[in-house]
Amino acid sequence: MVINEKLLKDIHNADWDTLNLLLKEINVRRRVLLKGISTKFTVGQIVEFTTKKGNVERGKIEKINRKTISVQTSPFERWRVGPSYLRPVKADPATPTTLGHLGPLPEFKN
Repeated sequence: MVINEKLLKDIHNADWDTLNLLLKEINVRRRVLLKGISTKFTVGQIVEFTTKKGNVERGKIEKINRKTISVQTSPFERWRVGPSYLRPVKADPATPTTLGHLGPLPEFKN
């Protein structure tokens, strides 16, 4: 979407109530978009993501929260990751799913 000058001018000249209404609508739209991303994932699915340091972490989805997804990457390490940062790992029956140097994925009990 391209924001044109008229829209920017309207926002600039808007009163307090109009700005609050715009913010409310923007937040509603963000929630709808985020919900659409979250529904691509399921509990128990194997995913990977890149950390801020550039490392690729792989793990199993434990819980899908409203804004984040909890991923367990090892028996003692959990991450809360935004769904837009997650990538599903394609299951290859010939290759067991591993967590890097930690070996096969352990069975997690809820």
